Amino acid sequence: MAVLGVVRRDGAFAKEVILDEAMVRVLPEGLSYEEGAMVEPVVIAERTVARAEIKTGETVAVLGAGNIGLLLLQVARLAGAGKVLVSDVLEYRLELARRLGADFTVNVSQRDLVEAAREVGRCEVVIDGVGNRQNISQSIQMCKPGGRVVVYGVPPQGELALPVLEAFRKDLSLQVSRLYPRSFEAGFALLQSGKLQLDPVITTRVPLTEAPAAIRDLCDRKGEMIKIMIDPQVGAI
Repeated sequence: MAVLGVVRRDGAFAKEVILDEAMVRVLPEGLSYEEGAMVEPVVIAERTVARAEIKTGETVAVLGAGNIGLLLLQVARLAGAGKVLVSDVLEYRLELARRLGADFTVNVSQRDLVEAAREVGRCEVVIDGVGNRQNISQSIQMCKPGGRVVVYGVPPQGELALPVLEAFRKDLSLQVSRLYPRSFEAGFALLQSGKLQLDPVITTRVPLTEAPAAIRDLCDRKGEMIKIMIDPQVGAI
């Protein structure tokens, strides 16, 4: 799968971009350009939740409260999740998660995630957006016997040593969810439903000329940014 901005393809931070026809989608009537730009993270969240097969009333943990994690929180609710726990290292992200409906939040820079999760009770579903050894191991520890762990975070290079024996003893289902299918229909349908809160997740709006500085600030964790919306038409000649 060739994805703009991922691996061997340049991204779309430009006034004009030449695309393969297969990479273009028609923006459904009634959706704004900003909503259309959010379809990619929305469809990632939708696919991840679909893989988790959340059942009504189940307790779900979402590890990582970036823009996709905050969308996952909302999509999990729509899928029937009962209690939702969200973890992150940044308090402002967790505050937004609470505003978006998280029942429990854990700042893992201050508390042990597995220990804090015991207060909620073990989870039927754990969705990991970090993908490193520690988080996947914690996901397995947090999960109830017979539960599901879905990793959508990009793992580091090389092999990961994981507590497979504990997963075996618990009879857990371990899955990964990479990006999204070629069809964006499920994402567009969620956007058209009007049930997702996007504005709180889009914390920063900049013209193309200011994008490099904004992205550097985001990477350096300067300011309380989550999702940056770049408008190539603002200031264009």
